[in-house]
Amino acid sequence: MNQVEIESSIPHRKPFLFVDRVLELTDSNIVAQACPRSDDVFWKLVYQGHYPNQPVTPGVLLCEIVFQAGALLMAHRLGKSDGVPLLTRINQTKFRLPVFPDELLEVSSAVVEELGPATFLQGKIKKTNQVALQVEYAVTLKSEI
Repeated sequence: MNQVEIESSIPHRKPFLFVDRVLELTDSNIVAQACPRSDDVFWKLVYQGHYPNQPVTPGVLLCEIVFQAGALLMAHRLGKSDGVPLLTRINQTKFRLPVFPDELLEVSSAVVEELGPATFLQGKIKKTNQVALQVEYAVTLKSEI
């Protein structure tokens, strides 16, 4: 899935669209790529202020990358339904390694369970085959936001 297909699936747009490419997509799992690039206007501003002498990608933005991959997975599962999955819960977040500018990230998200309108997922970010972030989260489909 390329950038145009990504944009047709979820409401996120640049400068706040962080998933660059989808590598694998099934009904229960997604694997994507993201690269917080130091030459991108958004990321340049982030890195300018977040540990400026040794920039580190903020954890909240790493979580957002996982959540966007999850949104793509939910869009695939739901098709063109009348709704948008909104984040309702974040649990068990573990930051295992720092992520620096220009590192290529493998982002994955998988459905764990569905209970009524809630879908529970697990997400992960890897860099050079090492886990940098793990997070459990839930989304609920909303007809309007």
